[in-house]
Amino acid sequence: AEQIGGEPCFAVSIGGRMGYVDRAGLVVVPPRYDWALDPRNGRGRVALKWKWGFLDSAGEEVIPLVYDSAGDFSEGLAPVAVDGAWGYVDRQGRVAVPLTFQYASAFIQGLGRVQSQGKWGYVDGSGDFVIQPNFSDQRICSPRDGLVAFCDPPSTSSQDLILEFGEALGQQAWGYMDLRGAVAIAPIYVTADSFYCGLAKVFTRDDSLGYIDKNGNLKIALSESSWSFGERFCEGYAVAGVRNTDTQEPRFGYIDIHGEYVIPAEFDE
Repeated sequence: AEQIGGEPCFAVSIGGRMGYVDRAGLVVVPPRYDWALDPRNGRGRVALKWKWGFLDSAGEEVIPLVYDSAGDFSEGLAPVAVDGAWGYVDRQGRVAVPLTFQYASAFIQGLGRVQSQGKWGYVDGSGDFVIQPNFSDQRICSPRDGLVAFCDPPSTSSQDLILEFGEALGQQAWGYMDLRGAVAIAPIYVTADSFYCGLAKVFTRDDSLGYIDKNGNLKIALSESSWSFGERFCEGYAVAGVRNTDTQEPRFGYIDIHGEYVIPAEFDE
């Protein structure tokens, strides 16, 4: 828990109003708000009469409750909106990026995801576009490990796009940009997930599933003739599945970053 009033605290509702209590349950910010969320990055997001602002670590309203909507702070900036226009404020409440976008979300690895004229791109902390807003929502991913998965073409009608767990399947090509917007890995994949633990799950046009490194080298090949499933890596391991040669039923286990089973594929789920 992060601090407000000098102690780690949590948002609570008391008598229909919200405030903050510390770990002992003692009130550190009286319940005077309609909404209060657990602090993030040293700021507590609160709302009263449909207006949002932020408390500092002393419980003071360091950013007045004047915004129609707001997101949590990340990398020193928070997305805020007035009359449907979104931008970013800094930790002292100064407007860092003017409120000119249709939507804005939290900064990740120095980039803020914004919507402009119905399309999505990424801006830097000054509000300048690093990745131009050419993309439909599901055709560009959040930065991970210094790379951004993107789709070429960047936009298409919904009838041309099939979505499954946030990954696009169909006749398009996915690749990766760096944090400056330059193509780092050419768009040659049918699907491409974000990078985790230095590896990204991709599906190639020859019907094979595997994991590539940040140079685009195939590090783990999951042949479709034997493999049926591979998940994102987390802390060096990923769930992977293999079909039983007799029953064709999938069995699941865990592989390491070298593609070796550390837990055999013996489980139904």
